[in-house]
Amino acid sequence: MPDCERVLACDPGNDEAHQLLGISLSKLRRSAEAESHLRKALEINPQSPRASLLLGRLLVEMSTADDAVQSRTKIARLSEAAWLVPESFGIWITLGQALMREGEAERASAVLSRATALMPGNRDAHHLLARALLQLSRHSAAEWHFRLAYREVPQSADAAHNLGMTLHQQRRYFEAEPWFRRAAALSPDQARHVAFVSNCMLWTGRFSRALNFIDLAIAINPRADYIQSRTRILVNLKAVYDRHGEAGRRPMPAPPAAPGPLGAHAPGRRMLAFVRHMNDLDHLLPVISAWTGQDDGADVVLVDAEAPDGDFRMSHLRNRRGVAVHRLHDILDQHCDDPFGRLMRALAPAGRPAVVVNAHDATEIGPIIHQAAARVGLAMVTLPNNEAPLVNRLIYADSTVSVTDVDLSADHIVYSHSTARSLAGAGRAVGRRIHVLGSARYSSQWLAKLDRLLPRDTLPAADERLKVVLFLISEKFAISWPEVRETIRLLLSLPGIHLLVSRHTRAYRLMDLAASEMREKGHATIEPDATSRHPSSALSFANEGTPGAALVAWGDVFLSVATSISVEPIMRNKPLLELSYLHSNYALVARELKVCDMRCRDQLVEWMKRFLAVPRDGLGSAFYDAAERRNFVDQFVELDGQPPIDRYMEVLHAACARVEAAT
Repeated sequence: MPDCERVLACDPGNDEAHQLLGISLSKLRRSAEAESHLRKALEINPQSPRASLLLGRLLVEMSTADDAVQSRTKIARLSEAAWLVPESFGIWITLGQALMREGEAERASAVLSRATALMPGNRDAHHLLARALLQLSRHSAAEWHFRLAYREVPQSADAAHNLGMTLHQQRRYFEAEPWFRRAAALSPDQARHVAFVSNCMLWTGRFSRALNFIDLAIAINPRADYIQSRTRILVNLKAVYDRHGEAGRRPMPAPPAAPGPLGAHAPGRRMLAFVRHMNDLDHLLPVISAWTGQDDGADVVLVDAEAPDGDFRMSHLRNRRGVAVHRLHDILDQHCDDPFGRLMRALAPAGRPAVVVNAHDATEIGPIIHQAAARVGLAMVTLPNNEAPLVNRLIYADSTVSVTDVDLSADHIVYSHSTARSLAGAGRAVGRRIHVLGSARYSSQWLAKLDRLLPRDTLPAADERLKVVLFLISEKFAISWPEVRETIRLLLSLPGIHLLVSRHTRAYRLMDLAASEMREKGHATIEPDATSRHPSSALSFANEGTPGAALVAWGDVFLSVATSISVEPIMRNKPLLELSYLHSNYALVARELKVCDMRCRDQLVEWMKRFLAVPRDGLGSAFYDAAERRNFVDQFVELDGQPPIDRYMEVLHAACARVEAAT
């Protein structure tokens, strides 16, 4: 080293001396000084391959040896090294690894592509590149590189698992499953491989088998997410077994007979409508009814819906020509390899145009239905499962509503007006497949028909008292139950009021409201303080299963806690008071019709006193401004002109036509 220093003292432009001094300083771990001399050598002689190689290697050593160096600095050094020594496979793959650690998948994919070009048979390079491509949702390219990596090391459980993950993320569950099975066979002590076998079975509707595999995964490693997966499987099993015994613990039912009779009676086009619960049916019923009013038929599949005996909705469906109503557990064969695909082929045989319809559902059985429809080649249309009564989108843990993977797999997605206005990336994601068609359930066209269908014998007899109905929201939303009780107490302190409380169809809290136990026929009564309750007022609870539409037909005035049924009283020109002070949400009705927005008890009591002094047939006129109410109806329900149900039919017929054209 002293000799090099003496040479440089006499000849500072000697690039060879700078290189030799840089090598010596590097060996002494004086990297910064070595870098300075090697850069000087390259500055003197930019064409020197030796100087480029030495500096490149030094930069790699500096980027990997010192953990204290910032990641950005390491990446910068490696990038320069790759530029200096472009033929070095080691530099490119090291740079790719550094970029992946920093989450820069886009840059990493370009760098690792260079590495695989330099060494096509290197498994690690293909594996890293596939991971980067997977993060970028370039599934086909990722799959190709994962297959190359697996070909190099066919005994690698990780390689098999990663290939399965690529297919799984593309929702190609039947193709992914064998790779997870292969990984589990190669590494039987790893629960994740078994858990993904279970997951593939779940998303293809093989719930019983999925339960067996998730139990095996839990036995290997009882992780919390595996236990949650087991719960999810049991929820779906509940829909495919009858209601006797513990879901998932009953013996397997015998396979159903050959699927000949299913769907065989139906003329024309076919609709396969999957209904999770009765609220879904309320929204789908007008669409099914209009569809079957022509020469088209429908199979209505009750997924987890418990219809009360004599329910008018079930009676209406069964009386429609070309309509068949099934319970999922009666017709789904859990013994076959593709239960939902087999079911859809039975309901809609080849050559018959058909469309699959279900309500928006990204968390339960909806995605399984979507995947099966895609495999069979049927059109998929998702319809609103409510009228989106909330306008505060932070309730969904974001400022906007996201387009879900379930929606992306559908041919057509119908949103309510308020939901569509707050969609994130809807135009980029699904473009023309999104439709805002108005409300079929609350359209004037359907309500006129509904009046002839509603039962009249399930509610208290009418008398001279003002009939007030309180609709409660699901308790999964934030609500002040002490305020609910106080509101009921205040209402009962007024004279001549019959208050009927309607609990939410799927989740409600009764015991916070009722001081006494449930009495016969599902009624409960609050026993308020005798000094505050007026003797001419009464309180009762609607029977479980009483349709909301029947309550609207019965009542005079309606109180809502951000419920979607609040639209129907408005359509019928009956006062709807949105009790905003009871909950932490912002209701659509409260925003669009300010007269409906009750910010405190005082407003509510003031309006109730006014209603008590007005003839029953004049309540709506006394409450609403006619122009404001008409504007609400035009904007959110009827959409200025064409009846919403006609719009729904156009979308469904277009979906069917696409299937027919493809066959």
